Amino acid sequence: MSLSKWLWRTTRSCLNRQNIREEHLLQRATNLNGSLSKIIDDGLAISDLAKTTTLRERIRKMIEYHTIERVPVQGQITLLAYEMLEQPEKIKDHTLHQAVVLAWAVELIQSYFLIMDDLEDGAATRCGKPCWHLLPEVKTLVMNDASMFRSFIHEIIQQNFKEPLYTNLTTLFNENDFMDCFDAESTTGKTGTDIQEGKCTWLAVNSLQRCSARQRKIFHECYGSWDPEHVARIKQIYEDMALTKLYKEDQRIRYENFMSQVRELPSNAVPSPALFLQLLNVIQSNQ
Repeated sequence: MSLSKWLWRTTRSCLNRQNIREEHLLQRATNLNGSLSKIIDDGLAISDLAKTTTLRERIRKMIEYHTIERVPVQGQITLLAYEMLEQPEKIKDHTLHQAVVLAWAVELIQSYFLIMDDLEDGAATRCGKPCWHLLPEVKTLVMNDASMFRSFIHEIIQQNFKEPLYTNLTTLFNENDFMDCFDAESTTGKTGTDIQEGKCTWLAVNSLQRCSARQRKIFHECYGSWDPEHVARIKQIYEDMALTKLYKEDQRIRYENFMSQVRELPSNAVPSPALFLQLLNVIQSNQ
């Protein structure tokens, strides 16, 4: 059976059993953006951090700065996974609200790391606008802002989850594995400085694994330098080695491995094949 026929048959079979419900869930996940404002309002209303109007406005601006213009893929996946994995009779208004809060907490922790990552890298812009630390009203206050941001995320989790779930969630959120080592302005909106910083990126590792003796010499001489000519020479090595093509091939292999594993799942598996297909669809539709 061809892959396309299997996808069509499996998806139809799974969705026929709960078509209305899953379409509803996917729609709710894609409409996640509409709930952010209320999450912020509710959190600030009882926050120990936001004691003045000025602080509340600053926290709100900081939260929205790198969040509202970004498609909340991780949040969509979080909400979709909860609703498809949970037994339908156990999904109540308050548990659904908790899932929405958690989905936005996932997105907000990413926004927090974007601020910190831009500061560490000395980045200038993200998504076509100045990085948070370069705003006139921020600058030397950036670490204070970042601390408030992180604390507010923990506050909204604490406001909405009781023990032991609260502790379990905060433990999970304190692990710093959200950032990808392969960063490009075309995909993240960030003006990257990975070459200048001498970071151990996917590009750097793969170029060293495949380069000639001459290219290796250039790499050691130029990588980690802020000289524009050195940066250009490293980028030229990447182009000469067709690393973009290699990256796409790596993605293709991972996709095929993923689909192979999904195809092996029985139709009544928990999680179902439909869940993985829906999650994949969310990710691909936002790339």
